[in-house]
Amino acid sequence: EQAAQAYVSGGNPTAARLMRAPLDALLSQRSINVFQTAARGLRNPYGLTADPAGRLWFTDNGATNVPDSISAGDEVNLFNPSSVAPGTPDDATPYYGFPLALNGNPPDWYTKPIVALPNSAAPTGITWAYGTIFYAQYGGNPGLYRLGRAGGGQIISERILQFWPLLAVTTAPDGAIWIGTGTGALYRLTPGC
Repeated sequence: EQAAQAYVSGGNPTAARLMRAPLDALLSQRSINVFQTAARGLRNPYGLTADPAGRLWFTDNGATNVPDSISAGDEVNLFNPSSVAPGTPDDATPYYGFPLALNGNPPDWYTKPIVALPNSAAPTGITWAYGTIFYAQYGGNPGLYRLGRAGGGQIISERILQFWPLLAVTTAPDGAIWIGTGTGALYRLTPGC
């Protein structure tokens, strides 16, 4: 695992990770050295949002050059900052599976995604609104998706808007969802007619 993480990050101690720093230390020292690893095993996170409980949700774009039967890391993930105390050793932080998930049999200690997506999904922006998560998918089956629950209780994603290229998603202070497209357009979405 250590060798795989080093390979993925190219030896960069801040790559392929979710990093955090105390704001007061960052402002006073103005140095990248105050950042600490909060989670490892990310490949290419495109979007990040917080829910009202303070948990972080993020999309991770995987590789496209592996068979569909093996997860390449296109995912919607969840990280709870309070679950990992500041100063936790790097190798004790949550591991989101890249590149170990590529072998099709990841170890049981890796952090599974909330939603594993097809390798061609290319998830982009993500936001919390109306009591759930909405995220954009740029690749296969493009559009705006929301997370819901199936009859058995498992979290599923449901496309609510077919659109391409959808790149950015955010929630405005009034609660409306804004989406940004690769064609330079912005759209405002609200519930109701």
